[in-house]
Amino acid sequence: MEHFPKAPIQEALLDIQVVLPVEFAVSSLKSFGKGIEDRFPESQEYIQYVQNVQIVPTVDSKPAPPSQIIDGYVFVSKTNGKVTQARRAGFTFHKLKPYSRWEDFSSEAKELWQRYVDLVHPVSVKRLGLRYINRVELPSDIRDLREICTLFPDVPNGVPQTWMEYFQRFVSPREDGAIAAVSLALDNQPPPGKPSVILDIDVGYHLPIEKIDNTVFWTRFDALRAWKNEIFDASVTQKAKELFR
Repeated sequence: MEHFPKAPIQEALLDIQVVLPVEFAVSSLKSFGKGIEDRFPESQEYIQYVQNVQIVPTVDSKPAPPSQIIDGYVFVSKTNGKVTQARRAGFTFHKLKPYSRWEDFSSEAKELWQRYVDLVHPVSVKRLGLRYINRVELPSDIRDLREICTLFPDVPNGVPQTWMEYFQRFVSPREDGAIAAVSLALDNQPPPGKPSVILDIDVGYHLPIEKIDNTVFWTRFDALRAWKNEIFDASVTQKAKELFR
């Protein structure tokens, strides 16, 4: 696929969901940040909220307030637009705009993932996923969004053909077990004077993997990235691509 110098990527995420040993202590995830402070100088707890439910309520019982559980840690570089998460449920690497190339993004993700593996020793992997969130700014001369997007909601005849908002989503499986979730929506918080649409492409393998084999993982990530590119290429028009060149 063509490399677009002005690709509309706002955020790229690489996510690996895992099963950890039963005896693993979440507090040890804090040490994930040791040695990468120069790249990720800020850190914070990753909080999970759990709603407590009373199975047999009494007449005067009140809903129990949600409890907070530390599920991991988040490490941030605001300067470079990077975030990495080390959680009980898995590992995530984010790259915010500007995004350069897959080779740069995946190379750093590999290094951070190996750091996570060496620290937690996962029992198995449940999902490999890539998500790319694109903000496509609309030129001032655009009168019909079909000039930009091929993925588009059809409005019945007789209904006004203008929108204040819309959201369209589809989920598509592939024979090899990969699944794509694709959505298109008007951006409800666009930059001033720049109406935009959000094209969100999330692709992943949901097959359980018992053996931690990085060669297999990154081959699958390359396949996911290729599929993501195919979906993006098919979802925007040639006129849109001219904006990204």
